[in-house]
Amino acid sequence: MLAPLRISLIFFSLLPGLSSFAQYFSDIQEYNQLLLMNPSYTGTTFGTRIHANVFGQRSAFTSTYTNTISADFYLEDEQIGLGVYGGVRNNADKNTFSLWGQGAYSKILKIKSNQYFIPSISAGFEQPLKNISLFVYDIIVRRSTEPHQPPGYSMQQPLRTTLKTGFLLATYDWNIGLSAGANWDITQSIFPEGDMIFRAIIHAEKFITYYHRGLLSKKYYLKPRFIIDYSTERMQVYSDLNIQRFNWLGSIGILHNLENNRTRIALSAGYDFESFKLNYHASSQFPADGNFEVIHSFSLRLTIPELNKKYQPIYPLVRDL
Repeated sequence: MLAPLRISLIFFSLLPGLSSFAQYFSDIQEYNQLLLMNPSYTGTTFGTRIHANVFGQRSAFTSTYTNTISADFYLEDEQIGLGVYGGVRNNADKNTFSLWGQGAYSKILKIKSNQYFIPSISAGFEQPLKNISLFVYDIIVRRSTEPHQPPGYSMQQPLRTTLKTGFLLATYDWNIGLSAGANWDITQSIFPEGDMIFRAIIHAEKFITYYHRGLLSKKYYLKPRFIIDYSTERMQVYSDLNIQRFNWLGSIGILHNLENNRTRIALSAGYDFESFKLNYHASSQFPADGNFEVIHSFSLRLTIPELNKKYQPIYPLVRDL
């Protein structure tokens, strides 16, 4: 695909979407948007990919939720992947929302006939802001107690920097990877004490084609995954199974926080329209402990493959069920 069209797709995809360290449901959203989990997935479709994740509903029991969008493409001659992604994360507990954005670079190295090693790096920013209601609070209340401060004073938060690196060992049937990153106040030193948030994710997945023999033979595509997510704020594990039958998509996953011993169940259903995939995601804490709630979100994935010399689509290294 022509480079100007790629750049245009990425530019316009970022216009509507303005998480680095969210909790629970936003983590599940991130695990399903591969570039957010590990920048080494950048360019692994061997084409152009746009992925948007929109939060569908605000629950009274949900402290953190996010809207994200990502775009990446592959440069065949240089064998590199380039990507940009960003979003807005809302934290009701702290009465804040954060705008963030990052750029990613990956180098796709072929080490065997069908095996690749992909190092990567990404960098960006996160700007936490107070909710707009505090702007009104400043005008009405704080003007009498702090007259020298301008309206919106309580909304000001320091700009934070995010730096992440990733590694991916991949074939067309499986991949295993590691990503590690840090997030800190840009006004502080490069290694501030007590302020830096560190996070590391180890993940693995396997693609399986399953044939069910009978009067009517059935073909299924399966993708089991396992993820370990550790940061200075928490440690949790996530596992899910993605299934595709014809154009129908589905998955079931379990997220367990090892610190507070809470578990969240995640379900999704979707349809593959060939050029793009539309998914509905739902999640709920289990057991409910008297506060049963279901959280919803929707995701849209658009993939435009590169064409070979015979004008046939190039098969992706990592399939996104």
